[in-house]
Amino acid sequence: MNTQEKSLSTLKRYLTDYYSQIEKAKTAIETLENTSYNSD
Repeated sequence: MNTQEKSLSTLKRYLTDYYSQIEKAKTAIETLENTSYNSD
């Protein structure tokens, strides 16, 4: 595995983690919004 392939796989893993965090955040925000709407 050359240096470029190694950095690409690292980048891919980083982006995958990053997007999964975004998805979790979106879910949490939607849950909070639904909760606040329901409490009105």
